[in-house]
Amino acid sequence: MVNVIRSEIFKSLRSTYFRICLVGGSLFIAIAVLFIPQIANVAGFSIETRSDLSKIMPFVFTGACVALMIFFPIFTDIFKYNTLKNEPGSISLITTGKYLTALIFCLIFAAVFMASFTVTFFRLAPSPDTDKGLLAESLISFLATIPNYAAMIALIQLITIAAKNEIIAAIIYYYSFAQLFTVKLIMAGAMPEDMVILRHLTPIGEFYNLGDLRFSAVHITLSVVVGIVYAIVLHTMSRKYFMKRVMA
Repeated sequence: MVNVIRSEIFKSLRSTYFRICLVGGSLFIAIAVLFIPQIANVAGFSIETRSDLSKIMPFVFTGACVALMIFFPIFTDIFKYNTLKNEPGSISLITTGKYLTALIFCLIFAAVFMASFTVTFFRLAPSPDTDKGLLAESLISFLATIPNYAAMIALIQLITIAAKNEIIAAIIYYYSFAQLFTVKLIMAGAMPEDMVILRHLTPIGEFYNLGDLRFSAVHITLSVVVGIVYAIVLHTMSRKYFMKRVMA
């Protein structure tokens, strides 16, 4: 598996398109996060102090999920073709290696986000009464979203296997994301506060939960568990479906 991952990393880094996306994506994330106060003001949110960041965190975490599509080819290239029929024993290994490689590259974006967010946090005016521990809580909450991003990558791969076309897969992904996020917002507005634990249902919901709900070890744990369970199930489905399609 290590050799598969190393070969996937080497192949990706030799791609000019990938290098452009990697550098461009990192710069986009850095600039967007560094100028969060200005962007938020345009959207009607006033971000003047560190504690004001909590107003937009649900949308920051969720917006990063939409940005996953920038790297769509990295997640999906081998799933568009049936080129492994002569090596059935390699299908499961390669698909899992491809998936893990995608997660490794996504961790680069996570590191850029955390570094940029830290800079932005210290650029804002302090709120002595409310921002104690706020930076640590925000970063921990973001780290808890990573398993849910892993689940979304697995979903992207599964959709691509079924659609066999990147454009169609992208349309399905964006449409389903918008619909599920709308349902999530309706649930969040209609559900009583004492039933907030029931909001932990899907990875998309967890992006919003981790930015919106009060920081809690229970919520963090639940979000991580939700992401891991979905990631395992979706990747297992992708691997089996792809093998079935290739060997048909």
